[in-house]
Amino acid sequence: MMCSSKLINLMMIRLQNYFRHALKTLWPTKAADPFVGTKLSKNGPVALPKNHALLFGNVDGEHRGPDAARLIDPPIKRVDELFWLRDDSRSDETVLAHINEENKFTQQKTRHLIELQERIYREHVTRLQEDEDSVPFQYYAKSKFLYFVRQRKGCPYEIYCRVPLDQFDFDELSRQAIQQTQEENSLSPHISAGEVILDVNALASSRKAEFCSIGLFLPHPSNDEIYAYSVDLVGAENYDIHFTGADWAPILATTGDFVWSSSGAYLFYVTKDDAHRPCQVWAHRNGAESECDTCIFEESDELYEVVIDISRCRSYLAIHSASTETNEIHLLSLGAIEERAFEKHAIVKDLMCIRKREYGHKYTAEVHPSGHLYILTNQNGANNQLIRCSLSADSSQKSLFDDSTFCETLVSHDPERYLEDVELFQEYIVLLGRESGLSQIWTISLENSSFALTRVDMPDALYSVVLSPTNHIFDTKWIRITYSTPQTPQIEMNLHLATHDRITLDQEKVKGYNPDDYEVRKCVARSFDDTPVNISMIMKKGTKRDSSNGLFLYGYGSYGACTEPRFRRTWIPYLERGMICCIAHIRGGSENGYLWYEQGGKYLTKRNTFMDFISCAEYLIQERWTDPSKLAIEGRSAGGLLIGAVVNMRPDLFQVAVASVPFVDVMASMCDASIPLTAGEWEEWGNPNEYRFYDYMLSYSPMDNVRPQKYPHLLILAGLHDQRVQFWEPIKWASKIRSLTTGDKDVIVKVDMNAGHFSASDRYRMLNEIAFEQSYIISKVLAE
Repeated sequence: MMCSSKLINLMMIRLQNYFRHALKTLWPTKAADPFVGTKLSKNGPVALPKNHALLFGNVDGEHRGPDAARLIDPPIKRVDELFWLRDDSRSDETVLAHINEENKFTQQKTRHLIELQERIYREHVTRLQEDEDSVPFQYYAKSKFLYFVRQRKGCPYEIYCRVPLDQFDFDELSRQAIQQTQEENSLSPHISAGEVILDVNALASSRKAEFCSIGLFLPHPSNDEIYAYSVDLVGAENYDIHFTGADWAPILATTGDFVWSSSGAYLFYVTKDDAHRPCQVWAHRNGAESECDTCIFEESDELYEVVIDISRCRSYLAIHSASTETNEIHLLSLGAIEERAFEKHAIVKDLMCIRKREYGHKYTAEVHPSGHLYILTNQNGANNQLIRCSLSADSSQKSLFDDSTFCETLVSHDPERYLEDVELFQEYIVLLGRESGLSQIWTISLENSSFALTRVDMPDALYSVVLSPTNHIFDTKWIRITYSTPQTPQIEMNLHLATHDRITLDQEKVKGYNPDDYEVRKCVARSFDDTPVNISMIMKKGTKRDSSNGLFLYGYGSYGACTEPRFRRTWIPYLERGMICCIAHIRGGSENGYLWYEQGGKYLTKRNTFMDFISCAEYLIQERWTDPSKLAIEGRSAGGLLIGAVVNMRPDLFQVAVASVPFVDVMASMCDASIPLTAGEWEEWGNPNEYRFYDYMLSYSPMDNVRPQKYPHLLILAGLHDQRVQFWEPIKWASKIRSLTTGDKDVIVKVDMNAGHFSASDRYRMLNEIAFEQSYIISKVLAE
């Protein structure tokens, strides 16, 4: 919901624009520059400087950090000449005019690529299995239906469908699957007559929406005719929850995150504050007006965000309140609220805190009906250990476990094995994590008193394996996993928890692609401090090391997120043209354990991320896999920060760089808590309002380190409605580079006026956008 001050500001802006237009109409003035604030040049639009003082430190009347004693006092003043491009309302005429000039310039500079872009787009669509049904799955053990997602040729969005459970004999299908070839392994023929529940194409058309993203779709747990779904029609990640099969009013302005209670009598959802921080959990009695909803939990600490989920046994609602460094989980027994009248105070009293927050302590937990909590905690080491303790029925007013609680250690901390997550089933524990730089799955039988940890072995040396999000059933001996390698399209399979036998259910179909035409390699570069950094590579067989190859290098390296060596069908246009595609597994991710992120690429070690990437580029050049004139790089979001930093540090290494929704104005964004999500990010990058971070962050902030030098070709992509990286960051950065570069290479910006952080929601439009990026890269490194 928009706060009153923002609404007043927006109204004032509109009134000002109205009167400005009226005055121009009544008293036309002498012709002037077409757009105030923007200079049009042969190198592209340049935003004209207008001094604005940025203050870093303790500023009266502004929130600059949780610890006033750490703030710079008196504050340091820096001048931001392009601050005027910030427009929170996205309605300022001068700013929109500048964006329009950016898009016009990009169209002009890439007009010669239209034919190549169209050719690459057709390649993508030709490989796409346009008519496809996903593997069906159950949401609830007692449900009479299986659910799946359908894609149809020419339809940009998905279609949610169901099929009666009694049409399936999974044991028989499994026996058939064992005898079939991998290409034939599919349940799709068995669900051709599925019933349509939600057609997102019809939804987008009825709303005349250029953007349409479903956040979550969930059937009612006890009424097979009622469904809830959350939808964002703009791209700003503000979701409304709608219901089908029941005449219930929608719930507006949520995060898209919601959970049904056990019986479905209530629905729990999350809302944001004015800074777009998810912070409140609400309980909605189904059928009632949303104005009657009750807030049952509120996170007041601006560093923390809230998400919710339900235990797999469907007995508890879990409220996760987490910052980057610390978290806390509250449990609510769903049985308790089902048994009595809905009362806010009773529900709040029933909330149980698993362990109260302590700075630096992070944990996740699962509840078993036996009365045990299974907790993954970093209490004795960053890579986590698994412990078990009792879920006491009378512990609602204190932590369910603390230093005095008896807890049984089931899996000890291991510096070589990172345990990322725990999933609980009736008879088994499934652990997800990393070892030897690769994703892993382990199982533990709850019937075995030794709690022996057994790893699920994988057949390839370089791969990615994840647990499917469709594992909703608690009492099962089979779970669904998704497996791929850089050259092997994604395989969905069932894994037996006891024997680790696998049954292939389906494999991603890529028309005209033969994995045997390609080879995968794992190389190791040495960073500036001699730290080994892995590089995953895929290329055509027989590729020569003679420095003649076009090479595409991708990186991310933030938040502990891993860039998996998985199959990426969108890279095939590069590979078919003889390019090599690589991933730099740099510090800042957690590929080599949590310390690879926590100590290696965060806070005051963030520059390691950039130096690792540069070292990977240097290695690939030294080993004659490519040459600087043929090296393309790309990063997205925080990976865009990576691209911005390295083109400032070593522009000579790269021919072309793509920075998508790039976080490049680090100092200006991180000093101002009024910008959405900034405060929570202080625990990732640091707070430039503090002495200890100011100089270090300034040393790598892309916007603050642009200088007179030759830059590679730059393609910069942004979304007008992006709430994670505000659109003005990339356009400020582009303008500054244009004003300072000593070279003649492109600096072009494309702002999607109908999307946010995650680009287009329409699958065909998304492929067209990818084709645009790829046509640009290919034209620069292969001269096609």
